[in-house]
Amino acid sequence: MKTKRIVVSLLAGIFGAGAAAGLTACGEREEYREGYDNLTVYMQSGAEYESSDKDSVWRAIEEATKTTLKYTGPSSDYYTALNAVMNDVMDRNRPDIVFAVPGKTNGAYYDWAGDEYNFLVDMEALIAANPGMFPHIEALFETERYRSLEWNDAHRMVPWLTTDNVYGIYYRTDWLKQVGEVDEDGNAKLPVTLDDFERVLYKFRYNDPDGDGSKNTYGLSPASESFCWNQLYHAFGVAEGWDYDDSGNIVYMGTQPEMKSFLKWVNKLYELDLIEPQFNTNTGTKDREKFKDGTVGILMTDVEQHVKWVMTEFESKQGTDRVTMGAPLVGTGNIGEYTGCVLGLKDAQGSSTRGAWWGGFAITTSCDTPLAAMRYLDYLISPEGSMLNTYGIEGTHYSLAEDGTVTMNEEQLAKRKAEKRFASSETETGMKANGRYSIGSNQQGGVIAIENGKAEVYCQPNVIDYHFADLIERAAEVCVPFEDKIPETLIYPASVADYLTSVEEARESKFNLFVMGKFGDLGASDFEGAWNRYVEGIENKNLSALKAVVKETAETYGYRP
Repeated sequence: MKTKRIVVSLLAGIFGAGAAAGLTACGEREEYREGYDNLTVYMQSGAEYESSDKDSVWRAIEEATKTTLKYTGPSSDYYTALNAVMNDVMDRNRPDIVFAVPGKTNGAYYDWAGDEYNFLVDMEALIAANPGMFPHIEALFETERYRSLEWNDAHRMVPWLTTDNVYGIYYRTDWLKQVGEVDEDGNAKLPVTLDDFERVLYKFRYNDPDGDGSKNTYGLSPASESFCWNQLYHAFGVAEGWDYDDSGNIVYMGTQPEMKSFLKWVNKLYELDLIEPQFNTNTGTKDREKFKDGTVGILMTDVEQHVKWVMTEFESKQGTDRVTMGAPLVGTGNIGEYTGCVLGLKDAQGSSTRGAWWGGFAITTSCDTPLAAMRYLDYLISPEGSMLNTYGIEGTHYSLAEDGTVTMNEEQLAKRKAEKRFASSETETGMKANGRYSIGSNQQGGVIAIENGKAEVYCQPNVIDYHFADLIERAAEVCVPFEDKIPETLIYPASVADYLTSVEEARESKFNLFVMGKFGDLGASDFEGAWNRYVEGIENKNLSALKAVVKETAETYGYRP
């Protein structure tokens, strides 16, 4: 089978499957090699992993980067622990490299990057002082997409990037057939429009799709986070966060008429009992569990990272060949003015990106060997490092044909399936299959690397997620992402960070209340009143001033209507 090569406009997931996989505790190495630099990496769930003595790929990373790696970190309450180690006044426990999602630190990341604290290394200064030493990080920082990821006027993080997070709609095809949603050939017919979707929701609730004679099923029980609805609200013209309107003005999408129309529609679905009533409690994996258990027949979630996770669990309970992926919906009928058009992206049907990054790795000023830390990070986003992270050691774990096709060792594939990753012998434990090797691909089954100044994805889903290759390829065809005019990667001045957070928190805290019709909790007796109170509350959070800052920042980095 030929290699599929997909270029994902700078969005390649650079950390993840391959990346943090070596991110764990390893302690002092008995065979410490002279000339190797010691590095400690602080990462969530670092303690889950074995020593590098038990994993040949981890050892290969050490050898390639001339480092001896120690991975540490808590399995829970990560940011509480991270704040403690970063603010250690005696500087005894601060690691060399830390992982963080800046938005989850309650503003602490801005402080760490600032002159007062000075906890994070200026990576641009290291690059300037050592020309040509870190070519892949340098290329990453120069890309259009990531040049704006600056704190205190410098790059202080190598982002853990993903591809544009494609959000798909998983459908139970056996349920569709059971309720008569079939084409002329008897195949399951997937919804195309919002009207189609509403009809399927009704049938999944009232037409006994599981055939047990009871009214115990629902079409949909989304995750509690509002962005998990994006496969639907884009049909109303709703984009993520901030955007330009047709006149070139900055608008906050959470207060726009398009969002109001969407919320009114889903509230109607909820009142018709077409949405599982407890959806707002779906934290963690509860939405996927309800799909797996047969409570719901539709699941909306990320495709690249979640296909294997979702389908492995689902098939263990429900059997194989019962799920397919549906395209983002378009608006028709009673909401005919909405046709998948997003502000600034007319006629775009798809799901917007979620920023194509999720935190990243920073080098602390406590690190005695910052050049070694940079060397380590740079290698793991190189083509060579990404191949090692994703597929293992050539000749042991896989073979590479002249045309670039990868063929995995069948024995190694079996070990991966048994949650033992890249072990080169029966005695080696390896990493968990869903674990992380430092920095590499966060796309299921693809090598992601910086090459020729771009982040590129070399996708071979049949190699890594071979069991679900067909479903992944189907998702790639129909779950088309588009990028908002103002990407979420844009970093705004630290002075407005708290205000921006408060606006998002205000929207998120009210979203499910609208869906469930709890207008009293929103300070009103009906939808219209609740919406007006909500918009007023958002506008009172310095929204006008924020719009000016967002506009100035976006234009500084070349994002214009």
